[in-house]
Amino acid sequence: VSKSTNNIKRILTLILFLIMTGCASGQLFIKEQLPHLSAVDEGRVFVYRKAAGGFGSGIRPDISVDGKIIGRAVSGGYFFVDLPAGMHIIQVEQKLFSPEVTFDLKPGEEKYIKLRIVPGVFKGHISPKLVDNATGESEIRNTKSL
Repeated sequence: VSKSTNNIKRILTLILFLIMTGCASGQLFIKEQLPHLSAVDEGRVFVYRKAAGGFGSGIRPDISVDGKIIGRAVSGGYFFVDLPAGMHIIQVEQKLFSPEVTFDLKPGEEKYIKLRIVPGVFKGHISPKLVDNATGESEIRNTKSL
């Protein structure tokens, strides 16, 4: 086997490894298995990111709600947070660009925040988007817990 063939195999193995380590590895999303809200004056916010398929999967900035870090934007992953009713801000913590979404959460309500990869000049970045519940419930099914 030639050196170039061995080098190609090593490079492909490295690429596969990098793709696999950039993805979520927990349980698939099953809403019925999640705990119930702990207080009647709270709502639940689901934050998810569809699998990137290699492009941008290594970009995993912290996600904050009202200035407190609650998780990371991992490709193919989701997490949720229970919050008191009222106005909240979800922000992607990035060096040059920290986009955010603001929403009003009502008691017992669920909100879905989709994290999307957006191409940039030198590298991509993550941007949050509030989606309707039907879209969020459909898309989050293919993600895993972080």
